[in-house]
Amino acid sequence: IMDGLPLALELVRNMLNNDNSMSIADLVDEIKETSEMDALKYFAEEYSEDLSSNHTKEIAATFQLSWDRCSENEQQVLKIMSALAPEPVPRRLIRNILAWSEESKLKDPLHKAIKNLLSKSLIEQDNDKDPRLHRLISAFTRSTHKNSSKITQTILNEIKKETRRTWDI
Repeated sequence: IMDGLPLALELVRNMLNNDNSMSIADLVDEIKETSEMDALKYFAEEYSEDLSSNHTKEIAATFQLSWDRCSENEQQVLKIMSALAPEPVPRRLIRNILAWSEESKLKDPLHKAIKNLLSKSLIEQDNDKDPRLHRLISAFTRSTHKNSSKITQTILNEIKKETRRTWDI
């Protein structure tokens, strides 16, 4: 549940501890019927009083605050990744979608955006150093900051190109 996000798991635990009528299977079914963000908002509203004081009580507000602290380039990277999450997204694909040229590490907007997103704990990296976006941050980004149809088409076109490259078509 909730892909292991500690705050989300704590909210779910509080909910299950306070509502003996719902099993874990029932909860999973409920989450599948709604979005994860809607479920988290509900958990935060109903069960956040039981959280330890080091947690922020409003998950969506926490994600929004993190979003607001991102540069425009960082937000663009998050939007692209949210359309492709939860798997790691090759840097090459993000670069092609955003049409950012590869520059020196000091001037490269993609390198800088990924470095900053890592420092803000909004993304992780896999073993190949490709960024991975947590499902809940992806859901927040998709639900509150939608991609335009133009960028969506660009994403699809670049995925097609990447597929042809991968399969040598």
